[in-house]
Amino acid sequence: MARIYDSSRSPESEIRGTSTAQDFLTKKSIAMKQRIFPILGAFLMGLVLISCSKTSPTMQQPPASPKPVLGLIASDWKQNADGHYVNTFTNVLAYAPYTSLDVYITDVDNSHQISQGGIVYMNGRISFEAVGTNLVLEYESFDPSPSLPFSQLSIQIIFQ
Repeated sequence: MARIYDSSRSPESEIRGTSTAQDFLTKKSIAMKQRIFPILGAFLMGLVLISCSKTSPTMQQPPASPKPVLGLIASDWKQNADGHYVNTFTNVLAYAPYTSLDVYITDVDNSHQISQGGIVYMNGRISFEAVGTNLVLEYESFDPSPSLPFSQLSIQIIFQ
């Protein structure tokens, strides 16, 4: 196809003639920017607001309530019919509500936890039993001629 040259148009306008398509795209681009920027701005503001309102998840536990501790002196030992020595603390388990007890013999150097089956202590076995609101300590000597190797014991009860 032959192109007709219009002498009234300068070569610059000829270039501008091709730029009409560019002008159209520029106008479209501006219109698109006018639509996209508010949407993009709203999206970014939403992200900022969401990220500011989020708190980092933490594993918060309720503050631990202190476990009640009761310190006692076992000094009223009586020998029963089996030859075992027994000390009864009357009504001490009414001191605090509990689901389990930790009972310790405390001496100058350290503490010895008395488990449910008892522990070996001073050439014998010492154990405890909760009977109603009473705590009963029992000492069984390994020696055939039993004698109590202590006059008193410092006891600590931790209510769980």
